[in-house]
Amino acid sequence: MKMNKYFIVIFILVIKVLFVYGESSAVSNGECIAVNKLLGKSNSNNCCNENGITCSNGHVIRIDLSNNNLSGSIPPEIGNLSYLESLYLFDNKLSGSIPLEITKLSYLKNLGLSKNSLKGHIPPEIGNLSNLTFLNLSKNNLSGSIPSRIGSLSDLETLNLSYNSLSGSIPSEIGSLSNLEYLYLDNNNLSGPIPSKIGDLYKLTELYLVNNSLNGSIPSSIGSLSDLEILNLSNNSLSGSIPSEIGSLSNLKKLYLNNNNLKGSIPSKLGKLSNLELIDISYNDLNGSLPDFPNSPEIYDYNSNGSISNTSISNTSSSNTSSSNTSSSNTSSSNTRNSDTNNYYSNDGTEAIILVIASVLIIIIFIYYFLNVVIIITIRIRIGSQKKIQLFHF
Repeated sequence: MKMNKYFIVIFILVIKVLFVYGESSAVSNGECIAVNKLLGKSNSNNCCNENGITCSNGHVIRIDLSNNNLSGSIPPEIGNLSYLESLYLFDNKLSGSIPLEITKLSYLKNLGLSKNSLKGHIPPEIGNLSNLTFLNLSKNNLSGSIPSRIGSLSDLETLNLSYNSLSGSIPSEIGSLSNLEYLYLDNNNLSGPIPSKIGDLYKLTELYLVNNSLNGSIPSSIGSLSDLEILNLSNNSLSGSIPSEIGSLSNLKKLYLNNNNLKGSIPSKLGKLSNLELIDISYNDLNGSLPDFPNSPEIYDYNSNGSISNTSISNTSSSNTSSSNTSSSNTSSSNTRNSDTNNYYSNDGTEAIILVIASVLIIIIFIYYFLNVVIIITIRIRIGSQKKIQLFHF
């Protein structure tokens, strides 16, 4: 009984020492400097005790300071957080440019800086973040082109660069993002054609290119995106005909092609879109009628002159319908992205909890067996016998 009591006391003391050391070492190794600068606190503050900060084994591994009314620039010392896996600074008042030092965080998986006032270019070195799965830089004042090196982020699942002032063309290297599920490049100043390589994104479920200055034809390779559920190409300068390959998108639920310069007849193959809930092809120069859809989707097909080419349309003024639909597409985009962000928050929190629990269990097992060995040796020395001691095993 005494032996068990000693074991419990020693175990508690060791755990407390390890816990205190794990937190304080984040201060001593300088990792708290960047966090404290963001929070406006002294460098000696133990950032591991702050809400939204997760530390493990003496290192800061997760920062979630979203919606904290933070201001100023992102400190370059952020690059010292060599074990950081997630950085969320959504919805603050941060300004200045994205520090180059962020691109040195080789363990980073999630980077969310949306809804701030960041300006300047997206650093090309962002392609060095080989473990990145989530990148959201939307709703800032970023300018310049989308760096082609972003195509090196082979693990990326979500890319959101919407609502900025990005210009130039969409780099074809984006087609190398084989794990990408969500692509939002809408509400920028992008120009040029939609790269055909976009058809290589086989896992893509949502594609938003609305409100840019894209031109040229819609690439037929889009028909290869078998998992696509939402395709929004509205409010651009796209020309040519609607590719019949879009009719191969069996999972498509919403299709927005309105407010472009599309011409020709409407492909009958669109009638195979059995999951379609909404289609908007209004304000183009299309002719002919829409095919019969098996799912009776909501339909908008006003011509550029305001006339209705399909009698199945409800009697609503064309301007109201178009503006309503544009609003609904933007709302849908916003809701989807918010939902996606929440999913990443919850997934990331779960991973952190699992990591902590696993670490604690490993420490407990190690201490248990270590103390048992010490006890065995001590007893053998004291009683001078060669008795075998039965140990309780996990």
